Amino acid sequence: MARIIPFRSEHELSKLESDNNAEFTVYRACQGLPKDWVVLHSLRTILIEKPVGARDLEGDFIVLHPELGMLVIEVKGGTVRFSEGRWIRRFPGVDKDLNKDPFEQACKFKHALLKHMKGKMAWNDIEAILGENRLLARHAVLLPHVKDASVVRGPHI
Repeated sequence: MARIIPFRSEHELSKLESDNNAEFTVYRACQGLPKDWVVLHSLRTILIEKPVGARDLEGDFIVLHPELGMLVIEVKGGTVRFSEGRWIRRFPGVDKDLNKDPFEQACKFKHALLKHMKGKMAWNDIEAILGENRLLARHAVLLPHVKDASVVRGPHI
């Protein structure tokens, strides 16, 4: 089983299931990964951009493998679709725009995390060990409740 940080007890998982069923679904799926995988759930960092300043960012899941690299995953629950240039989530009786493009969210977090990692002294040691084999870093969006992928075809898909 993958190492998931932070570890969540069954009690915490039942709370996550009721609060955010989509992340619960992905958390459970990550538990099935082999033991050489590490998964960081709900990791937070700060992005400093000029002239905006500092902003808090959160990565829903960061999946790490020693040979395959890193995947930053943004999870969106519910009925989500892309229509007329907007990401929309359906709530009972009403559609609401997502305030952020989920792919951009994942991409921004990935770059902020890489910038943070490169700012650490140990990063130089990691680069020396990797040599020409750079850390492969990608981002993705998971929509566990969407049954028909055609409704999410947008600029990134």
